[in-house]
Amino acid sequence: ELYYNKEFIRMPWANKKNRILEKEVLEKADKILTVGPSMLKLLSGKVPNQKDKFHYILNGYDAEAMQAIDLIQDNNFRITYIGFLGFYQPYEPIIKALERFCHEKKENCKQIKLTFAGNVNEDILNKFKKLPYIHTEYLGTVEHTKALQLMKSSQLLLNCLAETEFSNILISGKLMEYISSRNPILCIGDLNGDAADLLKKIPNAKMFTKYDSDKIFHFMKLIFDKWKSNKPIINDTVDISE
Repeated sequence: ELYYNKEFIRMPWANKKNRILEKEVLEKADKILTVGPSMLKLLSGKVPNQKDKFHYILNGYDAEAMQAIDLIQDNNFRITYIGFLGFYQPYEPIIKALERFCHEKKENCKQIKLTFAGNVNEDILNKFKKLPYIHTEYLGTVEHTKALQLMKSSQLLLNCLAETEFSNILISGKLMEYISSRNPILCIGDLNGDAADLLKKIPNAKMFTKYDSDKIFHFMKLIFDKWKSNKPIINDTVDISE
């Protein structure tokens, strides 16, 4: 069910072998450990007579590593996307929201620094670079400590979960580190998925659909206006140690 399996052109016998090997692993393992409740339900359904051996633990973060990171100090409103970004992911509503932001808040847009780090499709990146007034930078793949520094030093963190038949199972490992930064999070994905359930527990961390460019704009405006008035939003009221 992995969404990018569709990119691999395989013969029917190869897909059949894939399923056979997967089931063999699930049947013979003493315990199956996965990363979320929906993924557990999907996998355990393949060997329904052995459901008791399936468990999940959410992905986590390195609290000590995040605490040791120094902030990047500048006068920009930094919006950051870290990780992979490709055509399976619904990035378009972010562009629409930023276009509206540039139209309605032209002068303020000059204070926005849009940063991408990771593996980002070149065509997608060029679409963001066409946004007027906003300074867009692409850092490519960075070391983990640099990624953490970007998260901690940003005023808004972006994440786009892949659109797939099984989108409800997706909980990005990067999303956990976003949460650990305590900064506002804007995520696009399945409103009924595990990631959405997780973000409901975090103030100023929102899940939107690809049709919500208007709501995305207002959320961005809220975060920006707070920052502009020297009252940046920090999600420090929720215990995320679990």
